[in-house]
Amino acid sequence: MALWHDYTANSLVDLRANGNDGVMEASPYFNRVGVNLDGISQYINVADNDSLSFAGGGDIPCTLVSFFVPQPASSFPLMTKGVPNVNGEYDLILHTDGKLYVHFYDNDTVDCYVGRMYNTALTTKPSDKMCVIATYDGNRLSSGVKIYLNGLQVDDTNSENNVVNYVSMKNRDGELHFGEVSGKWGSYYGAGAIKHNLLIRRQLTATEASQLYSELINNAY
Repeated sequence: MALWHDYTANSLVDLRANGNDGVMEASPYFNRVGVNLDGISQYINVADNDSLSFAGGGDIPCTLVSFFVPQPASSFPLMTKGVPNVNGEYDLILHTDGKLYVHFYDNDTVDCYVGRMYNTALTTKPSDKMCVIATYDGNRLSSGVKIYLNGLQVDDTNSENNVVNYVSMKNRDGELHFGEVSGKWGSYYGAGAIKHNLLIRRQLTATEASQLYSELINNAY
């Protein structure tokens, strides 16, 4: 595992002891859920580290996990590593259209990425808990990407561009942000609270994704 933040413990320390501790930007605060973000300027920043990149002789299988409670009818950039077409590597986003997306970028070519989306706008109520798990088998095709929402696979559409030129992600110097996105997909912040963020250096199976959701929702970890 490359990173595990458990904000329910009122801490930004990386529990995997990889040094990937978080820093609060624009003064978000801990509440009974986790870290609360205002949707205006607050987010969590993690400095660049090789352990946060999934590039090396091709793409490395990986899993991105975010457990959060968004404000109703709000977008939420769950995690973004770098900026697309600059130093971007991957992102996991509840976009302004209400849909979930995950992308993996080859920034050697402009607008070159593989990924998947859940082509249904989500509707949320106060206190709705959402666990989004995105997995990638490293095959450099969108077919290798999956999105799970609260333990169930939901992705149904490719979200890709210029895939004939996709070779692999590159290990760039971008920061990892939770709750903020800028560049290709617009610039906005997440409104709500984050409970957990995890980065895993392998692709979880469907059974493992369901089990992880169960453990996080029941605080049984």
